[in-house]
Amino acid sequence: MSAGKAVLGLVIQRPGYGYQLEQRVKERFGSAQFVASSIYKALGRLEKDNLIRVVGEDEPELADAERQRRIKYEATQRGVGYFREWLRASSSVPLVREELQLRIAFCEPHELPRLIEIIHGEEQVCLAMLNDFQRSLRETERFDGRREWARLMDMAVDNAEAGFWDARIRWLQNVRIFLEGLREEAERAIGQPALRSERSVNGQPALRAINGQPAMGMINGQPPVRSERSTDDQPAVRPLRGMQ
Repeated sequence: MSAGKAVLGLVIQRPGYGYQLEQRVKERFGSAQFVASSIYKALGRLEKDNLIRVVGEDEPELADAERQRRIKYEATQRGVGYFREWLRASSSVPLVREELQLRIAFCEPHELPRLIEIIHGEEQVCLAMLNDFQRSLRETERFDGRREWARLMDMAVDNAEAGFWDARIRWLQNVRIFLEGLREEAERAIGQPALRSERSVNGQPALRAINGQPAMGMINGQPPVRSERSTDDQPAVRPLRGMQ
């Protein structure tokens, strides 16, 4: 997770003194385990790049670290524009989970449809990664010219990777379903559908709830799960042959 993005997002939400921003970052994003020095370095970079500025009187006679604690910061117009553009940007590679959590944390109501599209795009990227590792598992099982132990270790690595991407896809689906529920509540509150994109970032139809029914085949109120089989009818994650 980027300390700079976390600090900038909080300053945009509410200006504050350096020591207040340090506390807010640690409270809001405790799992990232930011240390104070990384937060103040981020403040320095943001100020240098004209993404934030000092409010009121500066205290240049103080050492940098103490100065940053005792002065108040607010976001510049450039900083707000930069941050909102970053929130809406798509990526051709899987986003780090913490970065996606940052985007969710600072999403504004009008940006919700775009965020749902980004998450759906992430699902597709992760699904492609999962399929690659499943294919590698099958190829390793068929190739018997190597020493048995080395072959099994390759299978163990690929199986672990497949499990990681499978779990990430499930997490993304659950987040998307939750956000789609928020969007539906907003639509009902105003009595008309909110503006939304009909297609995801990769040109495929966005997966969303229709006529009040949860998307992705949610059954009996349970969170959606991917099919047990991939597109080529192979198990998503299965026990390793010879290591059961």
